[in-house]
Formats: sequence, C-alpha cells, structure tokens
Amino acid sequence: MVGERDLVVADRGVEFLGPVEVEPAYVLALAPGRYRFRVHVRGRADAYALGPVTSPHERHRIVCWPADQPSAPATLTAPDAYSVANPDD
Repeated sequence: MVGERDLVVADRGVEFLGPVEVEPAYVLALAPGRYRFRVHVRGRADAYALGPVTSPHERHRIVCWPADQPSAPATLTAPDAYSVANPDD
C-alpha cells in the first residue's frame, strides 16, 4: 500500500514509532512547516502468516518533501487483501 498525507511540523521534527518497540525512536529533524509524506508498506500479510509477531517483518519506506499548499490524504496504491480484511491492524 502507498499513501500520502500532509503533516504540519511545529517544532523539532517527526518521531517514528512502530508496533514493535524500538529504542530509541527514530527522529527526523525538520524545520517547522508543512510537509507531504508518502508511506510505502510491504509485507503485512507475510508477518501475520508466520504466527505471533516477535520481530518486524513489514518493510516501510517514508519519503517527505516541503508542501506549500494543503492537500487531501490520498491512497496511491490500494491495500493488499490482508489489510482490507483486517483494517484495524
């Protein structure tokens, strides 16, 4: 799945957290302002097919760039069958 949305950064940047606790969290230092984020996610179904998740199996790619104007959230690539069947995961 690939989706985009705006994010307004007020101070020090963006902190990324995941379902598996990682110490320390990854912080992307950004100047205050509006940014557009594109998030690619792969491997959700693979992770759950393996049984209880004890380590990350999903892969993510996050791209961001400055945005002058607000834009509506967008889905660029549809979710896979697992994501459709399990929208709350």
